[in-house]
Amino acid sequence: MRNEQITNENLWTTDFAGAERRNALAKIQRQFKPKAAQQRASSAGHGVWMTDVSGNDKRSVKASLAGRGDMRAAWWNFSSYVLQKVNKYSLEHAMCDFHRGHHGVYFFVLETRRHVQHQSMHDFYRLL
Repeated sequence: MRNEQITNENLWTTDFAGAERRNALAKIQRQFKPKAAQQRASSAGHGVWMTDVSGNDKRSVKASLAGRGDMRAAWWNFSSYVLQKVNKYSLEHAMCDFHRGHHGVYFFVLETRRHVQHQSMHDFYRLL
């Protein structure tokens, strides 16, 4: 395409590398399509994209309905009910306190684990 033919209307729809791409694609030899089993085994995202795994995920509604849930929904229902009734919270405030408490416990566990690992390494080096 010549520069005189470029306008604001056709700028975004112009394929500047179309001829080079068609030449490159023409040089590629046509390959047979691999079987589905070979495609799944060779793909980096095998079992991740376009695969419904919600029935196997303990956190999903499907797993809960099938009896394989991990009681997260029941724990949330109980906790939110208690927080709403005891503290006279709205659902949003109960949710905020619920997550704040869980984050506090999670970070406490992480800090404790780090402290124990640090102490064990310190004790190990002291024995040397």
